[in-house]
Amino acid sequence: MGTTNNKKFVVIAAGARPYEGHFSEWNARYTHPCCDEIVYALDVKAIGLGEYDDWYFDYDRPKLSIYKCWPYEEGATYDDFPIDYCPFCGAQIIVVYILDCALMAADASAAQGASQ
Repeated sequence: MGTTNNKKFVVIAAGARPYEGHFSEWNARYTHPCCDEIVYALDVKAIGLGEYDDWYFDYDRPKLSIYKCWPYEEGATYDDFPIDYCPFCGAQIIVVYILDCALMAADASAAQGASQ
């Protein structure tokens, strides 16, 4: 999807807790949202980073995704559809990946304490 819109929506994804060569947690920090509609979609979890309610990402670079809920009698399943542009205003979505050193240090400290 191309756009002539010069707006950008930057998502800071802080990764920590490396596990088997991947990051097991990504904490998203949404900075300067491009429009009010995406703020609402993020608040109600219609859009989010990676897979819906997945605590472990089996890939290193999750993208912002639209979630589709498929309810059924016993519960619900979700599909995720990665996006590169805001579905509301067309702003480009840029995800910046950083290491969250504070979480990594806390994990190392907890592991050291458990081994003693």
